[in-house]
Amino acid sequence: MRASPVALALATSLAAQGARADERQLTLSAHLGFATAGGSHGGPGAQAAAVVAYGITDAFNLYGTAGYALQFPDRPHAPRQDVHLSAGLSYAFDHLRVVPYLGLGPRVDLVFTPTLGFLSVSAEARGGLLWLVRRGLSLDLQVAYAFPFTQREFSTDFVSVTAGVGFTWDR
Repeated sequence: MRASPVALALATSLAAQGARADERQLTLSAHLGFATAGGSHGGPGAQAAAVVAYGITDAFNLYGTAGYALQFPDRPHAPRQDVHLSAGLSYAFDHLRVVPYLGLGPRVDLVFTPTLGFLSVSAEARGGLLWLVRRGLSLDLQVAYAFPFTQREFSTDFVSVTAGVGFTWDR
């Protein structure tokens, strides 16, 4: 019974050793994963994205993403090509080796299907887990949800789950 508190204390101290401070650090990462959109012109597919983040403080980061999704809704709307840009402010709970974060910001999607092209403006929530493998190298799992304010008759929401590799430089 006494080994449990000792094991817990040891595990906590080891997990905290990898904590990272993001202040004035620039991170660039590449992501691949799944994306889907609801609505009459939405469907499941694959997404590739590039993410850049800059540490304002050790907890708050500015981020920007640029991505491309190829989705396959019901015919005659397949394939759907979606190019998006988003930016925002995220907060990282930076006390563990695996750092959870959550961000909010605006997003713009340019969507093309064989029958239609449209521009959609959304509010986006983005969250994830960042694992610092070693100094300057991280693995990132991200989930994003965007709620469109325009063109809702064609696309009711955007959801993506991606995994990526990030590289960080001190500024």
